[in-house]
This record gives sequence, C-alpha cells and structure tokens, in this order.
Amino acid sequence: RAYPSDGGLAVYLRDVTPQKRAEDAQRRSEERFRIVASVTSDAIWDLDLATDMLWFSGNVRELFGYAPEEFAGPLALWIDRIHPDDRQRILDSFEGAMHGSLQADWSDDYRFVRKDGSVAHVHDRARIVRDAGGRTVRVVGAVVDISEQHEADLRIREQASLLDQAKDAIVAIGLDGRIRYWNHGAERLYGWLATEALGQPVAGRVYLDAALLAEAMRSVMASGAWSGDTTGRRKDGSAVAVEAQ
Repeated sequence: RAYPSDGGLAVYLRDVTPQKRAEDAQRRSEERFRIVASVTSDAIWDLDLATDMLWFSGNVRELFGYAPEEFAGPLALWIDRIHPDDRQRILDSFEGAMHGSLQADWSDDYRFVRKDGSVAHVHDRARIVRDAGGRTVRVVGAVVDISEQHEADLRIREQASLLDQAKDAIVAIGLDGRIRYWNHGAERLYGWLATEALGQPVAGRVYLDAALLAEAMRSVMASGAWSGDTTGRRKDGSAVAVEAQ
C-alpha cells in the first residue's frame, strides 16, 4: 500500500504468503473435488448451509435429464423433485440428521422424478460437515440411480412369492452347502421356519445322507441337473422319505 507523504510516497508491505498458500490449497482442493465428481457415475452434490446454495455435478443430466444449473440454488430445488409420497419423509430424515444429532453421515432411498416425468428409484448418501460448535455448515453427497436393482429385487420377490405357493418343498443350497432359500412348502414338510433354516448346513440337518448330497452337488456342477431319492429329517426328529431333484 502506498500513501502520499512529505517526502514522496510512504509504502507499506505485508507478507501475504500464508494467505496465498491457503488460497492455492483451497483452489487445488476444489479442483480435485470437481475432477472426482466428473469421473464417478454418481450425481455429486454440495450444499452450503450458510448461503443455502446447492451445486450438482454434470452427471445429474445423464441420470435424470436435468442440467446442473437447474439445481444451482436453494435445497428446495431438489426437494421439490422428490416424489410427493416420499418428500416429507426424506425432508424430515435429512433435517433430523443435520440439526437433530451429531451424526456424520446420512443416507436414504426414495423416488425421484426425472425431467421427462418418469420416476427413478435412487439411493442418496451424504457426509455432514460441522464447525467446532457442532453446527452443520456443509453437506456433500452422492445420488445413484438404483432403478434397475429395484426392478430386479421386485422380480425376485415376485418369483419367491410364486415359489411359496408351490406345494412342493423348494430348497436352494449354496456351494458352501448352506441353505439359501426355503419356501413355505419346505416349512410344511420339514417343520422348520425359513428364519430357522436359512444359513444352516443342509447336510445332517435336513438331508441325512451326506455322501448322496455331495454326489448330487457334483452332478449339478457337471451336468446342471440331478434327481434321486433320499431321507430327510423333520424338526421333530422324525424321518421322511423324499424324492429330490
């Protein structure tokens, strides 16, 4: 800074190296954040609570059809596009995480309305940044479209519902020999509920002939099928002859 003086100019110098270093570090940090946001498949978002300004990465266009600038503003721009049936629940959950406790993370699943009017099922997760006094100052999160996974899970549940209607006992066994699926028919035949059977070893508990079960597993792995007769055991300890395939 220079000021006129009787002798000409009075010049005052101040070392701003620490300030410039801090500014450079902040700039590099922001650049890294933008680069990470550009290479991930998620839509990254950043909410500044002091200004109530929301920022979204460019992926929001690919996932939901919106331009990033359509969310450049208050959080309400995002909240208003949450499906009406989920909106209040998500708003309560989000505000509760920010202001009602000192938790560091928030996540939830909900439906989000794309720009073309279709509905996406999404998983949203965020890290809550607080100041020294515990007040939330910033929230950084990522949204991923899980619509395909949701549809697959729905089909699996529908298929499981159909299998539960079958009179036969249907049991799925993993390569580790433990029970992975147990329908209502199996509950009726053997007496164990699905909650009691899932995760349990099938040999010695349900099917008594361990050698035959091992042979059946090898046959399935080699040719994709096996059938035969074996002896099962009910929950009450009684034996039951079964035809398995």
